[in-house]
Amino acid sequence: LYQFIKKHHQEFISEINSNFSPAETCQQPVKLLLIPGMFYKEHPDFGADGRLIRDIASRFGFEVELLEVESKGSVLSNKNIILKKITNDSHPNIWLVSLSKGSTETRLCLEELMRKEFPVNITGWVSVSGLIFGTPLATKKLRTNFRKAWWYLLTRLIRVDYKITAEISHHNKKLMVDVVLPPHLEVIHVVGFPLAAHLQPRLLKQYNKLVSIGPNDGIILLEDLLNIRGKVYPIWGVDHFLRAGNISQIIYKLCCYINNK
Repeated sequence: LYQFIKKHHQEFISEINSNFSPAETCQQPVKLLLIPGMFYKEHPDFGADGRLIRDIASRFGFEVELLEVESKGSVLSNKNIILKKITNDSHPNIWLVSLSKGSTETRLCLEELMRKEFPVNITGWVSVSGLIFGTPLATKKLRTNFRKAWWYLLTRLIRVDYKITAEISHHNKKLMVDVVLPPHLEVIHVVGFPLAAHLQPRLLKQYNKLVSIGPNDGIILLEDLLNIRGKVYPIWGVDHFLRAGNISQIIYKLCCYINNK
């Protein structure tokens, strides 16, 4: 699957890699609006707050803003926060950067804007380990009434909105349909492609739960990338949290790519 994705998006991958220039700086007004992932406040060590992305983009010269969505909030609640922000931000060149569950919320927000009036200043969307189609891990939590009851009690204990489970389920009808976005919007997906040996212990159990369904990064099914609009930058040997020695360089290359658009 990795080789197939790499071949299919080879032109884009080559363009990203060839854009690297240590001396390059921002040549145009660009704003990165970062939509964080779940638990970004409680567990910043997961990287869901996008601090590394924000630091590199800021040093590059981009204007960067972290959108303060609800760390444990529902997809619907956070989607409305993103929607309000986007429709009221007057910056002329905005790129959305969403992480993990933040991509679910961003997708639904953009699709809602398609049914209204899509802002012309939203230039691109970079989804990092995004749950564009949800995750089967959430679907498994709702398989039986016993699982539902147990999971409901657990979410109450850790103060997480129970509705999130159904919202990011792989069976959520809102996520099962094709993503519909305006033609002018540049869409990029950055995703890790690990084997079991590449995973950290905290993700290995979840990875193994999904192996019978297909290749995954510990959270999302990677074959979903075959049915998605946009360009894909696959990273071999890293899991959902994208912890790799060269990740800073990849972020910088993406900044160069955005700068040249």
